Amino acid sequence: MTTQSRLFGILFMFASASAAFGASALRETANGPDTADSVLNVGGAILSSGGSALPGADVGISVRIADRSPLYAGAELGTFFSLGNASYGVFPILGSLYYQFEPVSALHPLLGAMAGPVFSTGGGVSAGRLAVLFRPGFNIELGRRAAINIEPRFGVIGSSFVFIPQAGAIFAI
Repeated sequence: MTTQSRLFGILFMFASASAAFGASALRETANGPDTADSVLNVGGAILSSGGSALPGADVGISVRIADRSPLYAGAELGTFFSLGNASYGVFPILGSLYYQFEPVSALHPLLGAMAGPVFSTGGGVSAGRLAVLFRPGFNIELGRRAAINIEPRFGVIGSSFVFIPQAGAIFAI
């Protein structure tokens, strides 16, 4: 079994366990999932840098730092794979800190940052780099338990500029 297969398996198990936990632990909140004390996010993204683009997925959990605080801290695990002839993968493991602004109707703006190691593998070569990303975005409330999350993330991985548009769902847990 290749390292890439192992990492993908670990991500799949983590995502499955998180989704199962989130589904069993959903609770209603007064103003939607992004006002909950903790949230589960799952989504798809495209990592683009230097003219190449890698599709991928991510899963993360964030918790409110203090009671009624608009500041959340969390962690996110992602995976991105090439679709062309070359076979390689990119695996970010990022810590996150973001501020959830007061809602404007069903729209909930947010602003934050992410940082952590990013591992890549392929062609017999493995590497690790540090990522620092700016995280602007917003959530669109779908009800008391779920919201759509849109974030046009950007920053650097190593010394390379990256743009990572991300769309997904968040659930109150």
